[in-house]
This record gives sequence, structure tokens and C-alpha cells, in this order.
Amino acid sequence: MATINKKMFSHLNVEDDDPVWEKFAEVEFPKKNIFTDHKAYLLEDGLVRKYYINSTSDIDTEICAEFYFPGDIFTVEEKSSDTVYESINKGLAWEITLDEVKNLFAVNPHCRFVQNYYLSRKLNAAMKGKCSC
Repeated sequence: MATINKKMFSHLNVEDDDPVWEKFAEVEFPKKNIFTDHKAYLLEDGLVRKYYINSTSDIDTEICAEFYFPGDIFTVEEKSSDTVYESINKGLAWEITLDEVKNLFAVNPHCRFVQNYYLSRKLNAAMKGKCSC
């Protein structure tokens, strides 16, 4: 069984002995894997893309929105039918349910992982809101 490469996720500022690390489950995924919803993922190896399916008339078009690289964290919330998180190649990630993240916040709102998780989501949303592309 593998262990999380904590150095790769040092930007989360979570101590090596923090109990949050034990909450993550290992996920080895194949190429073209579709990630399940209501989970946060720490991507250790591989490449994942987020895309939308734009259905116009009789043609479905994939519109790529984001790419995730080793060291990134991404969240698959409630999937809408047009948003897909798919691996481009095989790899390794660590998953935690969003319910578990909420429970961690309820138990300890000062948990660094939870604070950084919500901060990174707010910053990401703010950056998208200012994008004029």
C-alpha cells in the first residue's frame, strides 16, 4: 500500500503528523477514468482534465476548462450531466469525501487542511470571476 507523498502537497501547509492524512484513501486510476462526485482529490501522479459537454443540435462538443497536474487538489462536487473530470493517463490520487471535509471543519475549524481547502476554492473562484476570456 502506498503512502501520500506529503512533500508534494506541502503547499497545503499541513503538518506531517496531522490526522487528516489518514482520512484520504488511495485511488489508482486508469486512462479515461471518470472521477466520482462529492469528493476532493489530491493528485499525486497523472493528468486530469475537467471539461463540459456542450450539446447543440445533434453534435456534442467537449469544451476543456481546466487541467490538473501532480500536486494539485481538485473537487468533484455534485456532477451535472455536462461536467466531466477525466484522467488523460493512468495515475494515483488520494480521495476524501466532501462530507468528511465538512466533519473535519465541524470538529476543528482551525484545521489547516480545511482552511487551505476552502481558501484555495475561494481564490480559484475569484480568479475565474476576473477572467475576461
